[in-house]
Amino acid sequence: MPALFARVRSSRHAVLVGVWIAAALTTLFVVRVVGAGWRSGYPIFFLESSSYLHVAGLGPFRSSFWFGDRPVVTPLVLWVLARNVRLIVLTQVVVYVGACWFLVFVVWRSVSTWIARTLAVVGVAGPAVQPRFALWHTHVLSESLACRSVSR
Repeated sequence: MPALFARVRSSRHAVLVGVWIAAALTTLFVVRVVGAGWRSGYPIFFLESSSYLHVAGLGPFRSSFWFGDRPVVTPLVLWVLARNVRLIVLTQVVVYVGACWFLVFVVWRSVSTWIARTLAVVGVAGPAVQPRFALWHTHVLSESLACRSVSR
């Protein structure tokens, strides 16, 4: 009986250590992605980004906000975050990291063998930490432009 409790304690300890390691790696990743442009405030150099800021400045109580030629979600998030580019970049990076960790969690729980599980997690996490994908979240862009630009 005590050996069973020791095994449960050690598995809980391993999970806790894994969570702490994941949190440390996530913090390093976010600092790497967000840190470079933090002082400059992430200057806007895409025309689409400046039009999102303009539409967000109109506010959601005008019809041109909802029925313009822009997607609605990006200006709405900008309006909620008071058109602060640093906050939108931080929000985009947090959502990106959360989606990646969720995908890693689902792959880890879905794949049964240890070697296939490890390869699948590396296959998900490897591209996710590459700068050519992660750094797109430091620009105020819709998902359509970001996906098109990354795929080129």
